Amino acid sequence: MRREERNWDGWTDGNLWTVSVSVGAAHDDSTSLVSMDVCDIPSPPIANGPMPPSCGFPSRHQPNPAFDNPQLHSMEVPCLPHFVTRKPGDERRNRPQVLKFVTGVPGVYDEPRESVLTDAPPSTVSAFDGPIDPSEAKPQQVSVEEGPLRLPAWVAYDRKVLRFFGYFKEAVTERREENYRYRQCVIYYYLEDGSMHIDEPRKDNSGIPQGVFLKRHRVPKADGSPVGVEDFLIGGELEVYGRMFTLLSCDGFTREFLTNSGITVPDDLPAVGQTPLDEYNKTFRARPPAKNSSLTFFLGGPNKKSLELDKKVLRFYTVWDDRDSIYGDRHAYVFHYYLSDDTVEVLEVQSRNNGRDPFPKLLARMKLPKAVYGAGPFPKPTNKVGEKPNQEYYSFMDLGVGKIVEVFGRSLLLHDCDAFTKMFYTSYCGKSEADMAPLKIKEAPAPPPKPRLPPRENGFGSEYESLGGVDPAMSKSFFQKRPVRDTRRFVEQDGKVMRFTAHISESQDGTKMSAVDLSRTFIFSYFIYDSTIMIYEPPERNSGVVGGKFLERGVVKNPDNNGFKYRARDMFIGARVSVFGRYFELNDADDWTIAFMEENAWSYPRSDPAAIVEAVMGNLTGRFSSADEAIEVLQSALLKHDYNGDGTIDLSELIPAMADACPGVLTTKQECITLCRAFGTSDKAKPSMTIPQFVDAVRANVEHALAAKA
Repeated sequence: MRREERNWDGWTDGNLWTVSVSVGAAHDDSTSLVSMDVCDIPSPPIANGPMPPSCGFPSRHQPNPAFDNPQLHSMEVPCLPHFVTRKPGDERRNRPQVLKFVTGVPGVYDEPRESVLTDAPPSTVSAFDGPIDPSEAKPQQVSVEEGPLRLPAWVAYDRKVLRFFGYFKEAVTERREENYRYRQCVIYYYLEDGSMHIDEPRKDNSGIPQGVFLKRHRVPKADGSPVGVEDFLIGGELEVYGRMFTLLSCDGFTREFLTNSGITVPDDLPAVGQTPLDEYNKTFRARPPAKNSSLTFFLGGPNKKSLELDKKVLRFYTVWDDRDSIYGDRHAYVFHYYLSDDTVEVLEVQSRNNGRDPFPKLLARMKLPKAVYGAGPFPKPTNKVGEKPNQEYYSFMDLGVGKIVEVFGRSLLLHDCDAFTKMFYTSYCGKSEADMAPLKIKEAPAPPPKPRLPPRENGFGSEYESLGGVDPAMSKSFFQKRPVRDTRRFVEQDGKVMRFTAHISESQDGTKMSAVDLSRTFIFSYFIYDSTIMIYEPPERNSGVVGGKFLERGVVKNPDNNGFKYRARDMFIGARVSVFGRYFELNDADDWTIAFMEENAWSYPRSDPAAIVEAVMGNLTGRFSSADEAIEVLQSALLKHDYNGDGTIDLSELIPAMADACPGVLTTKQECITLCRAFGTSDKAKPSMTIPQFVDAVRANVEHALAAKA
């Protein structure tokens, strides 16, 4: 094993310390051992002045040649935890913040410098020259004390562009008729960075690639300096990479901006925004038309029509009625006729949910023949060699509103056209406005289909399932789905059952019932959640009738309400319910049912005492004009049927008494029970009503009604 030992001496906080590090390694160099000892040697503090050189640590003010030895630097304390000390003179090495906002302008600003601002250039010609070097286009750093604070140029002149109109000459060496031609251009100068770009307006059928002539960048002049505002002069020339551009005019913003900046702008040349006519065009237009020469391309001949009528298209709106065939329909199309080459194009009008593939065209652009030849001899060609057979094609004279066009076996009716087509036919073809009036092709709506009758019930499935194939609102799917449950109604009304005692009554058609059936007692249950009814008959010994479930829970229709099922408000004491041909009369109800109807009096008016009192008041005020007379009649009728004379009237006495005082008001037993519970005792065995309490309630309403009526 090898072992090496190294020692370091130092001075910290007035103490002299020594660090000894021993490094050992085995013979196979696979492991190493490190041991370290620190010895603290106390030393008297030094009052003033630097540490003496004899202390073992070099002074900061007194150089020590021994520390300049590179061999000693290699023996410094290793970078181990708890043994790294900061040497005197070390500085902070953190990165300073340079991305800042100064006066609302973001930029890269160095921390040691002062406030970073950029002074906008003064309003002189040199202010728009732009920086010489592209790197100088960034915000420059100036001191706050140099002058007033201004926005930088790239903020102050953002989106401000000077626009000049001009032209340049282009040499032509391929033709003898012309030596050069003039090409128009628009020059844009961007004030924010001194860059510019040149654009050439596009012209149809020019044969020259036009558009962006020079991309945006800073254009240098012949001496190397960038092009500035002082180089743009109306009537002068601007050299760009050896090409001379003549400036003819500028726009209003450019003229106003330069004038406000102190630059004199000459007036626009007479031909504002136009180039002078070159000699070739002058002589070309003055020449007479020549026959059988190459100039017929420009002067006339077969290409004159295509040049003059280019991009002029007649548009008709057509319809094809194909309903005579199987699965046929009315198809809408747009018929385009190109005047430049007499070609036709038919586009299909797509409508939403029409069930057809979105095919864009019925006929691609081509000449449309008037007749399509099927089986048989093909038309004979003419005598001239190379000519096509004699075949007639549609022209614009064959078209018009109301005419039918045959498109390869499809008869298209032209029923309308656009404004240009109408103007073309009325101006050049002698048609009148009435001839181009649109046709009314909208047909009367088809009669509604006959309603499908629901199938007869056969005992399989529910009514909802039977109506699934008849009712369009229920048959939205090919496969039958189970009915969707009303979750809110289920949460609010589930478990609420209205129970009544009932007995069978004779029907109104005169059908007689046996005494046994009339004596039977039933429990009538109405389920509020799904409006279903269940009837149960309690077993009674020696009655001769087997008790149990009389009617399974299900929906029962009300014959008096157009066949709709019974609602909850149809259930009250004294009601007659028709159940599949049998009539049940509800005699009484349990306490929960009566309390439930009184709590929801807005839905059960026969359980609302205020509504009953108002009905009595309305009957009395309609018959009597005096409140005292009306109350006297009511009180007399009630006291007349008070056989006990105790000021109360029971249920059996209340019904005939109210029939005498207010005929036609109290017609059901439910209303009498409501009055007894509101103005008397709530004893279910023998309900009764206090006469003075009820009369006082009616008196207050009658007096108020008569006062309002007077």
